[in-house]
Formats: sequence, structure tokens, C-alpha cells
Amino acid sequence: MTLRQEGDGDRDNDGIPNRLDTDSDGDGILDQTEGVGDPDMDGIPNFLDLDSDGDGVPDVTEHRLGTDPYDPFHPTPMPVAGVAGLGVLLILVTGAGARKICGGKRVL
Repeated sequence: MTLRQEGDGDRDNDGIPNRLDTDSDGDGILDQTEGVGDPDMDGIPNFLDLDSDGDGVPDVTEHRLGTDPYDPFHPTPMPVAGVAGLGVLLILVTGAGARKICGGKRVL
């Protein structure tokens, strides 16, 4: 990354300009790791984008789950806590915003 790409802004409002910040978006993933790519083509480079692949799951969550936060073609199953001990329901959020519940039923 160049200083021009990072600029003097402060995306995560931590008081450190992006050009001096090692984690400009404050998601816990270093800028060098995230890079300047833009897989979801939203005009925000990965090092400033909290959801780099646009699948609705934050990069930090995907990173912790061991999935690829920069791959828009393979959405990440988002763990959602169950109700009254009924277990965990996994919802797949796609970039298009549709939700697919395990079993193939679609919920808009």
C-alpha cells in the first residue's frame, strides 16, 4: 500500500491517520494482510472495508471462523444463537442480500 492509497483519513476514529495506522478499519486484521483489493467492487479497498467480500458477514467474523473474508463467491455461514435451547441455526447470507436457511428454504 502507498501513503496515497491510505491517505490522512482516520477510518476507525482511533486518532491515528490511516497512513500511520497498521489496522486502518479497526477490525483486528492488519492492513498488510487485507491489502488494497476490492472483491465486492464497492469502491472501498479491503484495508478500509469491514466486509470486504460483501456477503454480510464482517471480515473479523470470517477471519475467526477460518473462512475467506475476501471471497465473494463463497458466502460464509453466519452462526446465529438458537432460541430457548433449540440449538444453533446457520443462515447463509449472500451478497445479493437473500438468506438461505439450511435445507434450501429461502427467506427474504
